[in-house]
Amino acid sequence: MSVTLSTTSKNAPLLIHEGYSYIIDRRTDKKILWKCEYSRKFKCRGRSRRAATFPISFWNMTARVKNNMHHTNNNIEAWHRKLNCAFQRTHPNLWTFMDKLIKEENNIHSDIINAMSGRQPPKRQNESLNNRLNNLVQNPHTDVQDQLKYIGRLLSM
Repeated sequence: MSVTLSTTSKNAPLLIHEGYSYIIDRRTDKKILWKCEYSRKFKCRGRSRRAATFPISFWNMTARVKNNMHHTNNNIEAWHRKLNCAFQRTHPNLWTFMDKLIKEENNIHSDIINAMSGRQPPKRQNESLNNRLNNLVQNPHTDVQDQLKYIGRLLSM
């Protein structure tokens, strides 16, 4: 990854990275945003990017699918979605909000009692979809287009 700073014919800063040249698009206090030198002439949409906030291993779900784990890396995400579905509106009034929270507290309390008594949790709704997705990940197709087509069909269900 070689990065070279140079100047254009008009003495503007020029960044050369892996054979591509970039000029300044915007400048802020903390960073400079670069765009492709040929953005106007050839409609080039190339832009420079900063390093990712999180590593790929943090958000990649392949290992979770293979191990038949939850497909989210945020433990509260499913609960939050469930709570939003219970309200069925963006801004409920105070009484509706309190009623739904009390019902959710009762549900959680019964789940805790069931877990402490050794009762197995109910099967997940999407068990068959999870098995099919797991099968696609474990045994990928040799043709990439077929693999993407079947994953797309699975996700559209």
